[in-house]
Amino acid sequence: MEATSMSLEDVQKNLTLTKIEQSAAEEAVKLIRTLLASCCHIRPVRVDLTGSLQRGTAISGDFDIDVRVELQSQDWPSLRLLKQEAKQRLTSQGFAFLSEGEHILKLRLTTGPTKAPVDLVFTSSANAGSKEQLESQDFDADSGKWSDYTLAFRAYFGLKNDARLIEAYERLSKQGHHVKELILLTKHWKKQEEAKVEKEGRIQDAKRLGWVKSIHLELACLTAAEEMPAGQGFHMSFGRVLTLLARGLNNSALARQLAMEPSYLGLREAERAVLRAHARQSLKKMCFAFPGKGDSQDLFMFLRPSEVREIYKKDIPMIRVVEDDASGGKIYSVDHRRLAVFRLLEMFGRTRVVKVHVLALGELHKGEWKKKLSTKTDGMSITVSGPEGWVVGTDRSTTTYPLREALLVGKTQEALQLDELESDDESEILPVPKRARQ
Repeated sequence: MEATSMSLEDVQKNLTLTKIEQSAAEEAVKLIRTLLASCCHIRPVRVDLTGSLQRGTAISGDFDIDVRVELQSQDWPSLRLLKQEAKQRLTSQGFAFLSEGEHILKLRLTTGPTKAPVDLVFTSSANAGSKEQLESQDFDADSGKWSDYTLAFRAYFGLKNDARLIEAYERLSKQGHHVKELILLTKHWKKQEEAKVEKEGRIQDAKRLGWVKSIHLELACLTAAEEMPAGQGFHMSFGRVLTLLARGLNNSALARQLAMEPSYLGLREAERAVLRAHARQSLKKMCFAFPGKGDSQDLFMFLRPSEVREIYKKDIPMIRVVEDDASGGKIYSVDHRRLAVFRLLEMFGRTRVVKVHVLALGELHKGEWKKKLSTKTDGMSITVSGPEGWVVGTDRSTTTYPLREALLVGKTQEALQLDELESDDESEILPVPKRARQ
């Protein structure tokens, strides 16, 4: 399923790890611990699961089992001996050997329907150098290969970094944000974009998207969730993440705030540029457009993406809307009076673009959401006053308001009163037609 069209329910159903996958990963880590603890020549101080699987942000069917193996000290002969013995013991237990480096052993786990890469990264306190040491290491961003030293450097800080992120995710989840699901969707989106450019033969762009790692996207989603009020709809939250990516991803400030800065590896401008271009394309596909540089908060949705530029030429009143995850991500207006008028104008062929301000449920006045979804306003039709009990629907076939007669007297200054509805502009008089006399 295309990431840009997935709802919260779709993500929970299709991208969250299954119980079988979770169990297989846990059993694999338990087996690795047991085998490494029984090594004859040298034993690790501790063996821990790290990365997306540990943080609860691994995608079903597309995850790695990252295992951090900490040694008492970095003694090259001992490290090589432990790595060799671990390789022999694990392959004898069904793990397939893929490759190895000075600090890493790459395997593949196959158990039942679960297939996943397993990366054992060996580290010690000797690898906990400075950020300057890390940045001085050679890195070929186009081939996407860091030196072995940097792998061990990041692995050493992995446990603390995971703990800080997990704490942030739990805090935001308690506030009503679906931050983990947002991360899963963003990672799935990036994977789809990477596959598209590979299929088109744009190998260089595919490599650059490939270097955008899980941690980069997780910090972007964390930034978006921190900025959004409680109750923001999931679809709009994803739009907010894409907006951040479209402006140029830079998480260094957040990494510093979370005390992850010493081991956080940012992105070059080349990677950010590719990510920025794909985020803009996806925003357009989702009928979103991000605000100008001076506005860092609001997203504006345009009913017709081809007319986006019109909004900058005309002063068009906004309609406030909210996204309701409980109804599958449907969008509802909280300005029914304006919505009814804009619908009628659209049916008359008098308007083409409506500017929409997306709110979170938490931003509405107390009780406002319940009043907006009354029996007379089901999200599709709006009841207006009149002897016939007129209804303004989403199109002509669902509208009982006398459009033909209204068009004939369209220049009158009479106001159309809406029943049983409240809004901030309830006393406002809007120029709409009244029914012609029989």
